[in-house]
Amino acid sequence: MPLDCKLLQIGPSLPSAIVLHYEKSWSFIYIYIYIYIYIYIYIYITMLFILNFSKAWLINTVCHEAL
Repeated sequence: MPLDCKLLQIGPSLPSAIVLHYEKSWSFIYIYIYIYIYIYIYIYITMLFILNFSKAWLINTVCHEAL
């Protein structure tokens, strides 16, 4: 691990700060993953609803025009 050796040469407080930063960033990464999954599911359900609604609207208009 050459990067860790360089960081240890710079100073003892810096690696601990970087470790804390990485722990915080990992928790933020998990939060971002949860938000991303939630938004993806929300958009998927919304798109299904819009597609079903537009399909029903299209069928209604076509049937009304045919009648």
